[in-house]
Amino acid sequence: MRSIQHTIRRSDGSRPRAKFPAAQRRARFSLPLISRLSPLASDRSGFTLIELLVVTVIVMILMTATFTVVSSTIDGDRVRGGARQLQSMLAGGRDRAIFSSKRSAEPRPMGVRFIKDENGDYCRSMVFVGVLGAFTEGRIQVDTGDNRTLGWSADWESLYDRGLLVNGTRLAVIDPVSDVEHWSTVVLNVSGPPSASTDLTGVALTRDYAGNTATNYEYKLLLAPEILQNEEPRLLPSGVVIDLASMYVMGSLPDSWRTIVSDGGDGSASRTARRNDTIAYSDKMDVLFSPRGTVYGSLSAEGLITFVLADLQDVALGFTVDEQVIDRTTGDPVVTTNANAIERTGDEILMTLATQTGAAFSSPIDVTITGSPPLRTDPFFFAETGEVAK
Repeated sequence: MRSIQHTIRRSDGSRPRAKFPAAQRRARFSLPLISRLSPLASDRSGFTLIELLVVTVIVMILMTATFTVVSSTIDGDRVRGGARQLQSMLAGGRDRAIFSSKRSAEPRPMGVRFIKDENGDYCRSMVFVGVLGAFTEGRIQVDTGDNRTLGWSADWESLYDRGLLVNGTRLAVIDPVSDVEHWSTVVLNVSGPPSASTDLTGVALTRDYAGNTATNYEYKLLLAPEILQNEEPRLLPSGVVIDLASMYVMGSLPDSWRTIVSDGGDGSASRTARRNDTIAYSDKMDVLFSPRGTVYGSLSAEGLITFVLADLQDVALGFTVDEQVIDRTTGDPVVTTNANAIERTGDEILMTLATQTGAAFSSPIDVTITGSPPLRTDPFFFAETGEVAK
């Protein structure tokens, strides 16, 4: 008689599989791992030392190349970002001056003050400034002789002490008959403040006034600009500076922004002579705009004011904008084969302000090198021809 196990069929005609206990199934199907690997594979459990070294070298090369490219890109972006920030500040000062004419019966010049850094001949911060009003106290006496000196009955000495009466301060002598304002510029005696006598020998005018000598006149004195209310200095990006020394060497630094302490050159205006001069910078390096949007005051005659934005590391080493390679000990321009030669590594860009229009634009630097010692022929060439940086 057949076993029941062999006679039972499923509905589909197939026989059921034999069932084994769980422990037996694990023993049957769980084989040692080593038996599932080839004999060759079982002898290699990781990289060889040579393979590891090759991979490490490749990774280091890729990291170095990536770091170089990224660093160069970031450096260029920082300097270009600084140029855009400077352009924005100049545009902001211009807009403030234009807007003042719409909200005030007496429009006031406004603009930007550049703050020299105490650690070098460069600046890293700017702030909005403006002329807050006119000083009209008392009367003045005008000597129409050759000296064009003033006498006054107002307290101008306190204005000087507060830094509100400076070289270039605008002064209007008001004609008592026609009520016409005759504008001139105050020139201070650099030896000290105006004297407290009736004859103000420390102040003169830059133009004659054809009025009666020693007659008391009403006047309008536009005081030096002050920092606008609720304004704080704006910093350039980290490591980016406005290179004042380069601006002086290239003749782009306005005369009212500096004083020559000692002439270290031959007295000429050449770049080589300027490089050896000792300069004291003004604490009021201001660019003011009139309500019409043009540059106001003595700077309006400059035509173009070109700012040099550069990497702080290069400026600290002594590079000026016309130098590509210098001697690390003397700071003089040299050829690249010199034993002490160091080459400029940071990025640089120019920002030019057209004083007759108030517009500002950025330009690349012409790095063409000629002569001996080797210098950049004309770094401002593109700025002067109007080429705009990309």
